[in-house]
Amino acid sequence: MSKYHWRESPDVVARLVNLDKIQTYFSRQVTLKPNEAAVFLVEGKIGNAITGKTVRDIGGGFSRFLGDILKLTADDRRIIFAMTGPMDIWIPFNSQIKDGSAIKGHLNLRLQISEDNIPKLLNIFSNQSSVLTRDGVVKILQTEVNSRLIEPVFSNIEHNDELRQNSFQSIIESIAETELRPILSVIGMKLLSAFAIIGKTDYERILQLRAEMRNATQIEGENAKALAERIEIREQSMLRRIECEVNIAKAKARGEVDVDLEKELKDLRVKEAHWQSELNKLREKSEILKSINKNKTENAMKLFESVQEAKRLRINNQHSNEKEIIEQQNIFQEKMMQLAAQNDALDPSVMNTLLEQQSAQKAIGKGMNHLQSVKSETLDLNCQKCGKSRQMDWLLCPYCGHDFRG
Repeated sequence: MSKYHWRESPDVVARLVNLDKIQTYFSRQVTLKPNEAAVFLVEGKIGNAITGKTVRDIGGGFSRFLGDILKLTADDRRIIFAMTGPMDIWIPFNSQIKDGSAIKGHLNLRLQISEDNIPKLLNIFSNQSSVLTRDGVVKILQTEVNSRLIEPVFSNIEHNDELRQNSFQSIIESIAETELRPILSVIGMKLLSAFAIIGKTDYERILQLRAEMRNATQIEGENAKALAERIEIREQSMLRRIECEVNIAKAKARGEVDVDLEKELKDLRVKEAHWQSELNKLREKSEILKSINKNKTENAMKLFESVQEAKRLRINNQHSNEKEIIEQQNIFQEKMMQLAAQNDALDPSVMNTLLEQQSAQKAIGKGMNHLQSVKSETLDLNCQKCGKSRQMDWLLCPYCGHDFRG
């Protein structure tokens, strides 16, 4: 047993099926959904509505074929399938209000076919094909809607603003329920709700154009302002880039100068190190020479002091020898005078000779004493700068190099 599908498109609202035309080898059955219903018409009699179950042997099969041959089945067997759920249809309209403004839109009608009114669909199927679609319903209702609903309602509208109010939709729904009830009852439908979908009116288009022009002007102004800001930003960016390039160029120039200065400084440091090494060499050489000269001076002074000491010893020895000689001569003269007195040989000439000899000896003693005092004074002289002893005939101090002539 195969299934039979009476509704293959969502636009199909109802269908009248002649069961005698279902001729297949297998018996056909149909399963009705909860929002679908079916009514059998057998020999002009209307049966009860069936919904929400499976109907078997609606057509086809060997038993049905055998029954037709034996004249055991009815000659006229039909079935009406219909949608019992709510459905929306849109009926276009074109009208105008009192001020002459054109109004275009759609009238939305929400309709429903009840199970008890399914047989009334025969009024439709008797004048057209056996399939009723949404477009078919629109064609049936369009003339009634425009003449009995649209024109009377819109002819009383004075201004476009009234079309956008809730009261206008209430008027549409109440008039639709009143004016469309006769024709809907004929075709087996009832009205659940109605409202008008109105497109943009001329006045609204003008307002829209004004708003668009105003918005376009503002947008153009904002675009110009944004463009000016972008130009300013680009200008600032370009100036900043130029400044950065100049700074980079200056930095490179300074870097090159710094490199040259660094190179020159390195050369100067090398020369300075060379000069410092030379100066250190000269200092070391000077220290060595100074040490050598100091050693020579100390040795010379030691030698000079030793010579002076030997000279002082020699002078002291010479002075002591001369003193002994004078003393011996005095003793000798005394003895000579004693001998002369003893021998009565003292006469004035002898006395004068003795006196002259004593005077000469005294003069020699005085000269020796004077020489000794002079030498002692010479030996006692000191240098005014270093304080060391010096002699009268020295012109320079051998210790510090002081000039005694100054």
